[in-house]
Amino acid sequence: MNATGIHYPHRCKVCRTPIRGIRAWPYRLRGIVPFAKNPQLCNRCSKVSFPAVEQEITVLFADVRGFAALSERTPPERLRQLLNVLFAAASEILIQNDALIDKFLGDAIMALFNAPIPQPRHREAALRAAFALQERAPSLNLPFSIGIGLNTGIALTGNVGSGEVTDYTAVGDMVNVASRLSGLAGGCEILAGLATWEGLQFPLPPGYECERVSLQVKGREQAVEAYRIRPRQRGP
Repeated sequence: MNATGIHYPHRCKVCRTPIRGIRAWPYRLRGIVPFAKNPQLCNRCSKVSFPAVEQEITVLFADVRGFAALSERTPPERLRQLLNVLFAAASEILIQNDALIDKFLGDAIMALFNAPIPQPRHREAALRAAFALQERAPSLNLPFSIGIGLNTGIALTGNVGSGEVTDYTAVGDMVNVASRLSGLAGGCEILAGLATWEGLQFPLPPGYECERVSLQVKGREQAVEAYRIRPRQRGP
């Protein structure tokens, strides 16, 4: 268990190398330690060349609403502190749901489900993480809310780059759609692509409402169909 109370496994979830406990010491001496993007993996798995594979994954993007305006009136160091609070909470939730935190993109987070950690129920895991993050956000006492976009589909996963500079990520149209959905999601909202939400026996948490919407997404001629999930509006 670490300082946040998360129980991390003793072995890497991909290659099964010991990364914690007594059995991990010989590997630590060889420089094999938990991977920063997800401490459930080892850093060796982050360095080896994962073969490029087309597979079904779910991608989560979460970003801050009104970040440009916030940046204008907030000193950079204070802004960094606020983002660190958000990223720490998001990292805990995402790792608990076996996501790979792909990137911190300024005020945004990108996470992958079902790559490289196999997750047969990756749609459910991504939704659990999205709801948990929206539920946690108010308790962080931050001067902003977040919007979350989810999408499921076939993407190309694996290491990109060359030489010493490589990074495990996912590329494809479904990733772009997930990013666009997060940009269109209002504060406290989740926009889930059809493939993420439809046909899934996932109970809508109490206090939320869900409706199908047609959205015009930048860079696409045809509208994108999605489900808008948000806290139910209370009457007067």
